[in-house]
Amino acid sequence: MASALGVRSLQHQVRRGFREPKDFDVRYWTPAELLDTFVDIFGPTELEVDCYFGLGLQPADLRLMSGIGKLVIYGSEGLRSASNVLRPLVYLADSLYLRSARPAADGN
Repeated sequence: MASALGVRSLQHQVRRGFREPKDFDVRYWTPAELLDTFVDIFGPTELEVDCYFGLGLQPADLRLMSGIGKLVIYGSEGLRSASNVLRPLVYLADSLYLRSARPAADGN
């Protein structure tokens, strides 16, 4: 999910004047909005970092990237690893995963 608070996400929102999205525009959510929505629908939910500095930047794509692109992915991966220890970094990611689990039915 695209986070409204990531550096690159903020850059895109500034460029479009923070107007409401339309058509195929990316919908940005704050981490709190994501958590509230997922908890309401699915139950207990945890935020996890997908990447920083863009959407969908993955180490599997390193062979396709230029020198600068590789540095961006390495930086993103370093921050992603750091976010496991320094949890507030999660809130600065550009792309987030959410892990939810519905409570088990009690069978009654």
